Amino acid sequence: MQTKIFAGAIAMATAAALAGSASAAHFVGNYSVTANTSSTGLQISTQDLPGGIDFNLNTVGQTATEDLFKIYTNEPTVDADDKVAKAIKVMFSFTSPVAFSGAVNGVTYGEAAGYWQNGHVTWADPVIFNYAGGRLQVTLNDADFNTGYRGLDEGSYEGAKITATFKLLGAAVPEPTTWAMMIVGFFGVGTMVRSSRRRMALA
Repeated sequence: MQTKIFAGAIAMATAAALAGSASAAHFVGNYSVTANTSSTGLQISTQDLPGGIDFNLNTVGQTATEDLFKIYTNEPTVDADDKVAKAIKVMFSFTSPVAFSGAVNGVTYGEAAGYWQNGHVTWADPVIFNYAGGRLQVTLNDADFNTGYRGLDEGSYEGAKITATFKLLGAAVPEPTTWAMMIVGFFGVGTMVRSSRRRMALA
């Protein structure tokens, strides 16, 4: 009887550890953008949009979209070196519901097709951030910017708005310490079962 009770307690603890907390959460944080500013490649500028990162997700599968920044170039034309892809990164740092961080990476480059030229950004997404209690999927939008005829329409006015769509996923992947506690629990159940069997055999 004691073995069954102990095994049931371990099973409940294991289920709780795996399930995590994917209930309503208030997400608050900030971000920083790192992009190409060198003379080689398309020179990129960004302008933060008002609002910051502040949203609520109440159920698994729910999404929220936040405006992040405007991306643009002040170059007048797309030259040969501007067509070479250069790295861009958005680093997110959250303070709520717990402290966690993660990055979304992408590339920027210039395009020229016929008389039309533009800058372009492509993101390697979606990216999943694990935090204590859940998982958050982050997707940024690809965009053309500063599209112009026989050159670039440079400046922030002709830039493109970059947004982030956040989606609440299931529970977080268990931490190593959680796995260790589960293993110890399973070992304890196994030991009690073997001990019970030995007592029954001697009776």
